[in-house]
Amino acid sequence: MLRILSWNCRGFPWNKGSKLSWISNDVDIILLVETWEHEESKVPNIDGFTLWSIWNKRSSHRGIGGINCYIKKNISPHVRIYKNDPHNQYSWIEIKDINNKKSYIAICYFRPSILTSIRRRV
Repeated sequence: MLRILSWNCRGFPWNKGSKLSWISNDVDIILLVETWEHEESKVPNIDGFTLWSIWNKRSSHRGIGGINCYIKKNISPHVRIYKNDPHNQYSWIEIKDINNKKSYIAICYFRPSILTSIRRRV
């Protein structure tokens, strides 16, 4: 059984030296959304995890949105990014178990202005 942690970190201050050491070793996958990552403020690496980071690289002083996925290294050979949104708003992650059965996890962040425009169309 996989243990997954998901957190809307709302732009946690990565550039201030903040760490994610409080996260339990019992977690297999960590999903972060709204990281506000940019060139001067990137999410930290976590020992024992592989990091996949997707963010708006056109942002200069503060990132917009941003999604990150940490996969524990012992399971990362069985995990892959299945599909990325061309606008860096979502990713589908594919996980294969020991019987080669596939499961999928979606990680996404749609900024509020996008949600408002979608609601208007419905």
